[in-house]
Amino acid sequence: RDERRAILERLVSVEVFERFLRRTYLGQKTFSLEGCDALIPMMDEVVHQVGEAGVPEVHIGMAHRGRLASIMHTVGRPPESILAEFEGQVEHVDDGEDHADGEPYAAAGDVKYHLGAEGTFKSRAGRSVHVQLAANPSHLEQVNAVTEGGVRATQTIRANPIAEHDADRDRKST
Repeated sequence: RDERRAILERLVSVEVFERFLRRTYLGQKTFSLEGCDALIPMMDEVVHQVGEAGVPEVHIGMAHRGRLASIMHTVGRPPESILAEFEGQVEHVDDGEDHADGEPYAAAGDVKYHLGAEGTFKSRAGRSVHVQLAANPSHLEQVNAVTEGGVRATQTIRANPIAEHDADRDRKST
């Protein structure tokens, strides 16, 4: 009963967010979940299970539909920062690089549903799982290869002159 109630509360939260975006930003593309709302509780369950198994991080690659809801609900980005992008405000990110053109790093000339995000998800047992949603600046499914490459890069040891794959890392990251 508690699990069903938690799933219902999650679905209601997703629907409220989606409905707010549609009504407040009429005419702007949001690529809502419409009909795929169960994606969020399903992603929650996957991250909970891998967290319980001791996996420290999860890399997600997905198309545009449902990205904003996923960024907010699964990755954990605050709704205020997502709404600020709809209002034309962009957070200035201090990435240590000098941007001569004066453009904030986060803007990168891309739209909000193309950008990636990362955050921390707490599993039911209280374990922290780092969640990374890969950027998808293409209307094609190129994000799959980008995500796989990102995971492989995470599993590569670069401490030696010759890079090598850490086979043990395969069991710790999905």
